[in-house]
Amino acid sequence: MHPNSPSDPAPEFIEHNGHKLAYTDEGSGSSTIVAVPGLPGSIRDFRWLAPALASSFRLIRLELPGYGKSDRHGHRGMSITERAAPVRELMQHLQVRSATLLGHSSGGTIIAHLAHHFPGLVRRCAFIASNGPQPHYQVRTYRALAALFDYRVGRAAMRPVLRRVYGALGFPAHLSDDERMFTTLDAAATDFAAHRKNLRAISQPSLVAWATDDNLIPSKVFEELESLVPNGPRLRFTRGGHNLQKTRAIEIANTLREFCNGLDPRDSPDDS
Repeated sequence: MHPNSPSDPAPEFIEHNGHKLAYTDEGSGSSTIVAVPGLPGSIRDFRWLAPALASSFRLIRLELPGYGKSDRHGHRGMSITERAAPVRELMQHLQVRSATLLGHSSGGTIIAHLAHHFPGLVRRCAFIASNGPQPHYQVRTYRALAALFDYRVGRAAMRPVLRRVYGALGFPAHLSDDERMFTTLDAAATDFAAHRKNLRAISQPSLVAWATDDNLIPSKVFEELESLVPNGPRLRFTRGGHNLQKTRAIEIANTLREFCNGLDPRDSPDDS
């Protein structure tokens, strides 16, 4: 289930590495949630979840470099570490000292990295249809495609191909050619061995939500993810697809409310 209407505030911007980084900041409450989208992803990915959370939480969404209205130049994939850096910078800019990090799809690799390497920033983790410790796509294929973007002719030739491929996979038609290119590059650059290590190392309570009818990530990947991360709510839906933050927004928001208000020996009001 999702609310009757979405939330679409105008984005604000900060500078990151000389380029603009888009984000939104809404809602209120003693707890802060920072929502990190997948590949490709934007603040629109959480437009249905935001109304369900706004009365209980401060919700910060962001668009990583190359997606939505956030700038990016060049034709190189970004590592998990590089993609996590803007999240840290935005939290610092907004004076959020710690928060619950919510990652959708490959956004899960980013929140796991931050939870492991910067544990003081992360109170809890919420993995929504998230990447698991093993690839759910052919990484070698993506790396072969990514190599073509080193050349102008390759980039031109790949644009119509990627439109068809990403359309067939169910990604929205409004994506730009650059967003499809950056998705391919960043998927090729994802280090699943490092992600597995991060998942094993995190200590924060972790929510995991997924659906058995997800057409992008197999159930066995989610099951392994559940087994690696610390205890917390486990939401398994039979229906909801890959975009649970829309199709199951109310259920996820209700669980997050209980999760963030639950008693944990380390818990005090989130710092923001």
